[in-house]
Parts: sequence; C-alpha cells; structure tokens
Amino acid sequence: MQVLTKHFTDKNQLSCYGLYSISQNRFIFHTARDHWSLLDAAKLLSSKLSTVLCFSTKEPFPFEKANCLQWTLKDKKMVLSKHQTPTIHHVSSISDLEYIGTPVNVDLRLIQKDYDFVNFVYKAVLAARHVEMTMSLNHIVHNEDQNFYLDLVAAESTHLPFISRKDQTIWEKGFLNTIYRIIYFSDSEEEVTEKILELKTQISLSPDQGAKKISSYYLNMYFEYIN
Repeated sequence: MQVLTKHFTDKNQLSCYGLYSISQNRFIFHTARDHWSLLDAAKLLSSKLSTVLCFSTKEPFPFEKANCLQWTLKDKKMVLSKHQTPTIHHVSSISDLEYIGTPVNVDLRLIQKDYDFVNFVYKAVLAARHVEMTMSLNHIVHNEDQNFYLDLVAAESTHLPFISRKDQTIWEKGFLNTIYRIIYFSDSEEEVTEKILELKTQISLSPDQGAKKISSYYLNMYFEYIN
C-alpha cells in the first residue's frame, strides 16, 4: 500500500490516539498530539464517516504513518454509539489490536482518500483551535476566554471583573464555529479550502471596520498555522 509522503502524524512520538473507521473495519488515522482536537475532528467527520476514537494509556499503537490502515480492532462486539457523537474506546493492550494487512477486493484509493481527508481535517481543527486560543488569551480584542471563568463562578458573584462580550469578528458565532461548520458541511479538502478562502470576501464586504480588522487577524493566523 502506498504510504503518504505528506502526513500529519508525529515524528519521533509514539501515537496513542487513533480513529477507527467502522465502515472500513480498520484504523483510519492516528496521532500523538491533542486528543481533544482529534475528538472535534471526529465529530465534524461524523457527517461523512462513522468512527470510534480509540486511546491507549499503557502501550503506544504498533503502527506509524499510513500503516494504521492495515490494523483493526480485534473485538468487534464493542458498543457502538447510535448517536452522531463518536464512540470512545479504551485500548487496554496492543493485544486488543489485530494486523490484517492490505484489504482484499477493496479499492485502495478510496481508503487512502479517507486517510488523506481525515489527516487534513485534523490539521485544520488544530490550526483553528490554536488561532482561537492565541487570540482569546493574548489579544484584548477578543474576550471569549472570560466565558471560561464566568462558567466557574456563582451567578451572584457580579463583583468579579469577568464580562461576557459579543463576538467581535464579522461571524455571528465566532471564528472557530465558522471553520467547524465549513468542515462539517464539506465533503473534500478542496471544498473546505474553497469555502475558507471565501471568508476573505466576507471580510472585505463588511461595513464594520473594527470587525474586519479583527477577522483578518484570525484568518491570516489560521493560514499561517495550517501552512
């Protein structure tokens, strides 16, 4: 099976988070990075792929790069979610996994296409989350982080200096939600990229100069991170 020349799995790090494709009956992606971003990616992919988010706490997965496509879960009796949110499954030992090799009577290009798309979506989610984090914590122009503290304090503690502000970008539900919505309703990397590029046009057409400036910060930082 052809192995990707460009991938987003981690160099010199042992992966312990992975997505198992129910329809393909094999792992479709793995990483050693942020498992919360992988969960978000799995949720966004649920409009296209039914997956199980697997994690290992004792032993790393015995595969690297696109070789995960040749591995499956040994126990097929796991409880699979009937809802859209992906199932979470703990891999207690590598003995829970099984090497099945190259699939037979299946177009390998379709499986490779899924792998490529999941790889892209995970990278896009990481970039968008890093933008949101950077802008929220480091720039006074965005105060979304205040909501974190507002959720922790009692409602009557109004003397605390935490204020929930309206999003200051041109997007009503904020930058991260806008990127997530694009991914959820798109079927390919090309479609996602095209729609995100269209956000530049939305910025240019906004009459709010302040929101245009802040929105440009977000979008430019996203392109910097994803590239």
